[in-house]
Amino acid sequence: MTKRLVIIDGKSIFYRGYYAMPNLSTKDGTPTGGVFGFASLALEIIKKLSPDYVCVAWDKKGTSIRRRLEILPTYKEGRKTPSPDFFEQIPVLHELLEAFSWPIYECDDYEADDIIGTLAKKAEKAGLETLLVSSDLDMLQLVSEKTHMYALKKGLSNIEQFDPAAFEEKYGIRVDQFLDLKSLMGDSSDNIPGVPGVGQKTAAKLLRDFNTIDGIYNNLDSIKGSARVKLEAGKDLAYLSKKVAEIWLDAPVELDLEAMDVHDLDVARLRTLLSQLEFFSLTRRLPEHMKDDGLTSGLFVEHKMSPLELVDWTDELSIDQVAFVHVSEDEIWLSVDRSSVMRQSIKKVKAGTWQALGISKVVGYDVKSLLHGLADLNVKTSIDEVHDIRQAAFLLDPLQRDRSISGLLGEEVDESDPGMVMAALWSIYQTQLEAFGAKPRVYEIAKKLDFPLVRLLFDIERRGVKIDIKCLKGLSDELASDYASLQQEIYEMVGHEFNIASPMQLSEVLFTKLQLPTAGIKKGKTGYSTGQKELDKLRGQHPIIEHIERTR
Repeated sequence: MTKRLVIIDGKSIFYRGYYAMPNLSTKDGTPTGGVFGFASLALEIIKKLSPDYVCVAWDKKGTSIRRRLEILPTYKEGRKTPSPDFFEQIPVLHELLEAFSWPIYECDDYEADDIIGTLAKKAEKAGLETLLVSSDLDMLQLVSEKTHMYALKKGLSNIEQFDPAAFEEKYGIRVDQFLDLKSLMGDSSDNIPGVPGVGQKTAAKLLRDFNTIDGIYNNLDSIKGSARVKLEAGKDLAYLSKKVAEIWLDAPVELDLEAMDVHDLDVARLRTLLSQLEFFSLTRRLPEHMKDDGLTSGLFVEHKMSPLELVDWTDELSIDQVAFVHVSEDEIWLSVDRSSVMRQSIKKVKAGTWQALGISKVVGYDVKSLLHGLADLNVKTSIDEVHDIRQAAFLLDPLQRDRSISGLLGEEVDESDPGMVMAALWSIYQTQLEAFGAKPRVYEIAKKLDFPLVRLLFDIERRGVKIDIKCLKGLSDELASDYASLQQEIYEMVGHEFNIASPMQLSEVLFTKLQLPTAGIKKGKTGYSTGQKELDKLRGQHPIIEHIERTR
């Protein structure tokens, strides 16, 4: 069976994690958002892909782009410098990677892309299947039958997989033409110029017709109109861009599979570090090779789950602190201790039971839906104090994608079995209390805001909200009038009418008609971007920018 290597673009994934979890910190104030985001995504991918080997490529601070700067002095110019706590977290992340036993590769004069490319080609020669994890689409140059890419498109949850077929379907060209595509269209994020005026659509068509950049320039006589003019004027920039954008495959790194072996790790060190970082919710998501009895017990008191005993229903309840409630169709399942569960048709439950639940703390999964289920059967309850397991899971780990009962427990739960479901809820609840113990500020937010909001939202959804239609109509008319005035002022600035809401038309107006500067502005398929981040860069360049922002 073919062995599998996963190579992670460290800085790229860390950057995504940092901005996805900007305010996460330990109880002593140490920032950990980037580290948590990286670890969360990496563990999810590792668990899904089950690799035999893992390593991380990193951009060495200050020296990784020196050679490319000699070719293009403005390479990556204009990039925003992250805040200090971004850099504070990097040593912590490296320590965690060492605990995972994932070796870190970084070199002078070579970027992470080059390191990844070099290792990927060595892995291909060694007969390995290689999977690249990055948000940097430059890595598509490396895709082959043996090397695939997992590309983060947005945040940490939207991932697109590329093999040669998937690449060709998306871009309409072959993988080996991607470098030439980027050389023609440029890359604003790296400040690679490309051929001015040539976008992705035009570049892809040219490559389909003439195969390579050389083929395009050897056949300029066959290209008509403005495309030819742009290509002639931008020839030197096209070849310069190719030199800079190409991934170099000669980085001084060796494919040390022994060091990359996922099973060779210091579990005790990992246990200690995860505890220090207060990453309690990650432990249930660790792959099997990262677990042992010591690791599990060091982070959570493991609640071995067996089904609760199903006992006869009684309306003479003795509730000690909490009651676990679950509604399944027209039945209520109720557990007031860790050993048993009762079930009953909701219509047969006596008023005293609902009163008892109203003065106790109710624990349930998605309590708002539970309340709606009862209300649909004409049951009025005074349930007020709740612990919503689903909402608590989000507060403790916003990056966890599967927040079903099975996903939170870490094993499959038969949701038709009252004993299994209620045992799972007890176990998850206990784990959440322990996690909240390490995050007291988050628990305070949950108790004062999120959990009380469950009942309020239920009441709003059930009863509706009165609306002052006359007031809203007045606001609508006022906004429409303001918008019309702004629209007319914009038309007067430009000299003609156009669709302000059309990114393509707006881009044409800003960068062609008004000749606003394009340095540092993202360039997409239809021209330069007019997104808010790009407009922020143009503020003060022309009064039209403020007018456009006001229309939005």
